[in-house]
Amino acid sequence: VPRAAWEEYLRSAFAANRPYDHVAREILAADGTDPANRAPAKFFLDRKLEPNVVAKDVGRVFLGRNLQCAQCHDHPNVEAYK
Repeated sequence: VPRAAWEEYLRSAFAANRPYDHVAREILAADGTDPANRAPAKFFLDRKLEPNVVAKDVGRVFLGRNLQCAQCHDHPNVEAYK
């Protein structure tokens, strides 16, 4: 997915004042199989679907949490982060 297509997707979504949860759902559900709707898949494609990178960036971008340290360490305060 060319960067210009990704940027146009984001620009048009925000210009149309689409709800953030709808945009996030499109990005997180994108599989890139439909050429007409391929731009949202860039989020995953740029990360080569590598689980640790995807989890780190989903946590940071969509959840506002840095989960990268949980890759190697148990969280000191959150029992569920292992």
